Amino acid sequence: FSSAYIVRTVIEEKSSKLVETLMVSVRPLALIVGKILAVMTYMFAVLAGLALAIAVSYVVTGMFLTVQSPFAMLEGMGLNLQGMHIGVSTIFIVVISLLLGYFTFAILGGLFGTACSSMEDMESANLTVVLVVMAGYMVSCFTAGVDSRAFGFVVSYVPVASIFCAPVQYVCGNIGFGALCGAWVVQLAVLALLACARIYQALLLYRGSRVKLSGMLKLARQQKGGRAQ
Repeated sequence: FSSAYIVRTVIEEKSSKLVETLMVSVRPLALIVGKILAVMTYMFAVLAGLALAIAVSYVVTGMFLTVQSPFAMLEGMGLNLQGMHIGVSTIFIVVISLLLGYFTFAILGGLFGTACSSMEDMESANLTVVLVVMAGYMVSCFTAGVDSRAFGFVVSYVPVASIFCAPVQYVCGNIGFGALCGAWVVQLAVLALLACARIYQALLLYRGSRVKLSGMLKLARQQKGGRAQ
């Protein structure tokens, strides 16, 4: 939902040529970050509201009925919690992972949105972001049950997949907190690489058919070569 909103608003500003007026006083990346922060406020407020509703429901239900603790429920589902890193710190890990993942895919959505010039290209641009998200998510689903520390370490450091795999592998006990922090550093490096890309202005002013990933890489090399000269 976040990427769809960001892609749509970026394309709307480009197609209406409003972006050319805004860029007089606002940096290209700032235009995208403003949209990212706006939708982030909404999405994380929804998540916080859901968490609060679940907590209130659990407490109120416990006043009238006998309810199991979350840990007992997990053990009842056949999960062996021994050796797993589950506790209060898990909330902190989830929040950090959500923030890193959100910003990475939101900026990716902004990047693909700037590569479009008309609303007809919105679906294909958003689909690209969704496929990248689903790829990382599916990798974490299929690798969570692999009881191998070496394998868990490797998938925790693969870009994109790391966002989903690193916290899961830590909770499952396959990697330690130090390895998790290292995975966060890798995610921050990828995020910085996306945020520092100097092609936003060129893409925002571009008019024509949608620029594909190969075209973005070519444009980035051209701008890098121009700065070097």
